[in-house]
Amino acid sequence: MEKEILTKELLMELARKQNNDELMEHYYNLALQDKLECEISDEKVMFLFILMRFQRKKLFEKTQISQADFFGMDKVDENSDYWKFYQFLENIYYEISSKQVYIPENVAIEFYEDFCNILYFFGYYFRCIEVYEEYLLKYGENSFLNFLKASVIEICYINKSDDFVKMALYNYQKDLIDRCEPSKVLAGEYIFEEVKKTIYDRVENNGALGKCMKFIKISDSYKDTIAEDKTWTEEKDFYYRNNLFLNPLNLFGEFTACTNEVFDDLEIEDNNKIYFDEILEDYKMCRKETYFYYKNINNVDTRKMAMTYNYIYSIFDKIAFLLKHTYNLLIDEKKIYFNKNFFEKNIENSNVKFKNIKNDNIWPLFIIMNAIQQNREESSILQASTYEHNLLRNLIQHRSMSLVDEDKLKRNAIVLLKLARDAILYTFALIKSCGMPIEENIMTGFGTTLQHTYLRLSRENMQK
Repeated sequence: MEKEILTKELLMELARKQNNDELMEHYYNLALQDKLECEISDEKVMFLFILMRFQRKKLFEKTQISQADFFGMDKVDENSDYWKFYQFLENIYYEISSKQVYIPENVAIEFYEDFCNILYFFGYYFRCIEVYEEYLLKYGENSFLNFLKASVIEICYINKSDDFVKMALYNYQKDLIDRCEPSKVLAGEYIFEEVKKTIYDRVENNGALGKCMKFIKISDSYKDTIAEDKTWTEEKDFYYRNNLFLNPLNLFGEFTACTNEVFDDLEIEDNNKIYFDEILEDYKMCRKETYFYYKNINNVDTRKMAMTYNYIYSIFDKIAFLLKHTYNLLIDEKKIYFNKNFFEKNIENSNVKFKNIKNDNIWPLFIIMNAIQQNREESSILQASTYEHNLLRNLIQHRSMSLVDEDKLKRNAIVLLKLARDAILYTFALIKSCGMPIEENIMTGFGTTLQHTYLRLSRENMQK
């Protein structure tokens, strides 16, 4: 059977008949079997968007699953239809970002809402916030983003926080929740009201003095910010603009307090603390070299930046090494890599696999692993081609530096640093709660207003 060509006329017909489930299933299966062909990126993306609507309807509208059922996702399941839908959305995201395809505004809103929602379901809040702000805010609606920030901002306690920071965070939470439209909140109006009550009670308990506490704002120009904070620099401004500080606050608001990269104490063995501190220093070194490369400082040329780029990859394997020792995973010391096999390993004296620990930081780490390990060629129209950062890594390690495109190296170094930043923060949050019993049928985590609200309501429902 010859491949069917996705002409503009056929795509228009599919767009008109997308409520015909039998027809859409037929073309979806043809795509899976690599029996469709499309030569123009715009038309391929149009087809993917049509399939996206079909898949979303089949997954969410027909099954009528409660949004709350997704919170934390109690285990990593690659056979889940939700995981397959997430990967499908990632492929679309890659297509439109790498090929710079024009998307009509209404279609863009629809896609990015779906993409952010699935990130939210899996607990990957950092990326959800970043994608939402970057793409959806320009269309005006931000009620869900404000709710998301307000309900999970306690994850900022990853970093050491004095009373001033805590009270400023409480006030910022209230400011965010006050800007929400309850009917627009993904979690539902009842969850919204419960979260809002918790936040209001917290602010009220601070007293009059606590309500005055505010963070110093970052201005559009770093020179203007210096007038408010003398410690601000162009280098700090670069890290802030690219969301590279080892502080979640970098993603939550425009505040100079995001430069605090001192982590809270971890109750783990001294050797493991040394491993974690080394990871932090490696990240900061790579981040600084990237800044020098962008700004043409200290003679950091493309060769040095390529070496730095490779070194960023080593951070992920060091995270796996730390987690192996923290969780006593049954894995050979010589075979510790941040890959899918690592997540399959059992915890010592337990039948529980690492990927099935009931902790809402596992899914984000799995997604990050998947992003840095993907190295696949396009096998069907549903699949994106090999990711750029893996192509770059292959050129650097096995071919020639002369083949490295400087713009791609700059762009992908930032992407890789963000993934490393996220992995470090989620690793800390995971280790922070590793003392919880791993076999109990209850989710653990760093502890956010959203999580505590869901857990409390779940317990109340179980008792009825």
